[in-house]
Amino acid sequence: MWADLSDSTRIETRHRVDRAAASLRHIDRSALTSATDQLLYDNLPESAESSLGARVCNTHLWAISNQFGGWHVVASNTARVQPVGSDDARARALSVFRALPAAIEAERALLQRGLDSGYTAS
Repeated sequence: MWADLSDSTRIETRHRVDRAAASLRHIDRSALTSATDQLLYDNLPESAESSLGARVCNTHLWAISNQFGGWHVVASNTARVQPVGSDDARARALSVFRALPAAIEAERALLQRGLDSGYTAS
């Protein structure tokens, strides 16, 4: 339920973006006849390439949490919509929220790595 901030997940995500960007580079836009396909193509390479270019910023070390979308916002939104009307639903809710402290600690540890490396949000 909570974000997986592990290095292995981040690296695998980078590899997926690398593969997608490489695949997109081999598409001939002029061969796309549908306006919808052209619009999609116009946006996907830009998104993939900007992700590749932004890696130098190491945002995983400093921009994880913020006041608008951090773990506290996700947790409160989850609590607001989490079903609890049955024993099974309550058990699932408890399981989700029992995992929250570990997710918070993982985020804190990653932010500490950022600080130790000289990265911090303004």
